[in-house]
Amino acid sequence: MNDLINLKGSDFFRVKIAYSLLLNKPIIISNIRDNSINPGLADYEISFLRLVEKITNGTKVEISRTGTIIKFFPGIITNNYSEEVEFECNNSRSVTYYLEGITPIAIFGKESLKLSLIGVTNNQNDISADTFKSVTCSLIQKLVVGDKVEFDIKKRGVFPLGNGLVTFRCPIITFLNPFDWIDEGKIKRIRGTAFTSRIPNTFSTRMIDASRGTFNNFLPDVWIAVDNFKSKNKEEM
Repeated sequence: MNDLINLKGSDFFRVKIAYSLLLNKPIIISNIRDNSINPGLADYEISFLRLVEKITNGTKVEISRTGTIIKFFPGIITNNYSEEVEFECNNSRSVTYYLEGITPIAIFGKESLKLSLIGVTNNQNDISADTFKSVTCSLIQKLVVGDKVEFDIKKRGVFPLGNGLVTFRCPIITFLNPFDWIDEGKIKRIRGTAFTSRIPNTFSTRMIDASRGTFNNFLPDVWIAVDNFKSKNKEEM
């Protein structure tokens, strides 16, 4: 545990953390945005490390004063021993930023992960919560045997206030067989969700009509659900 693996830069930050935990090898990441106007770890990266600490036992993180160097000593992936973890995400990134980083770690934990994330569900930088549910969760389900991946969008939240809520249950993988997912097949149907927040329902109807007007030129089986969020609290988005 005394020999640190040297990595550089902020690229693939979540992958580097997952690499350290899965291989049980401590790492040191240097030159993190050292030439940037805002050097060092971003707020959302520090927040992600806090979430990693919640689902592991014995993980130790050392960050330099400038934030440009981090030492990461991995612990055991416990997934909080299947007890629910509630975490408030940094609103500069979507909850899917955290889910994408946590999932490769959680599926190899000791017990299944039960996670509730509070924050932004839809923004311009990350995949939407709907995409994670329909795409990522479906892929994980193919790897899980005898259990079910569960993901639910309890409440929408948009930038900058966030306040959205999603729940995620990720079973563990007891063994991993070789697989081949090269053949993507043909698109036979399209499913989607048009959501609005604190605006009239007619806007979602217009979005659906415009989308169907394009998709129906290629295939007839198109179904888009409506999710209209109306907040009783004027401070919420």
